[in-house]
Amino acid sequence: MAEIEDGFDLTGTWQGDDGSVTYLRQVELGDSIQIFWHSTRASAVPYTNLFMGCRVGSSIFGQWVDLPEYSENSIGTMALEVIDANTIRQVTNTLRYGTKEWKQIRSGFPPASTPATEPPCDENKE
Repeated sequence: MAEIEDGFDLTGTWQGDDGSVTYLRQVELGDSIQIFWHSTRASAVPYTNLFMGCRVGSSIFGQWVDLPEYSENSIGTMALEVIDANTIRQVTNTLRYGTKEWKQIRSGFPPASTPATEPPCDENKE
């Protein structure tokens, strides 16, 4: 498989094969490309976790930790592979991590919401 360029941005919303939703952000910090995500799943076995890692080409390496929103209380190290613009796959993991594959459902950030505007003042009203 050909290596994907470092400039390929993964920022967006991803759907996990276990029903989870992951909000991923790719950021260039100095000479490295960092990956951050917040992932959550509301199901019979819910969880919420954070991931912080580093991306080199099509490989991502990092650590994840469960947050205290639910009863899951794990931490681990994980390696991932970027398959294409819309697919990330888990390669290795030190502990059980439910999601094995992610599919991108939205690229980038959602559109900014338009603030509600007040109707123009009508000087003839009291």
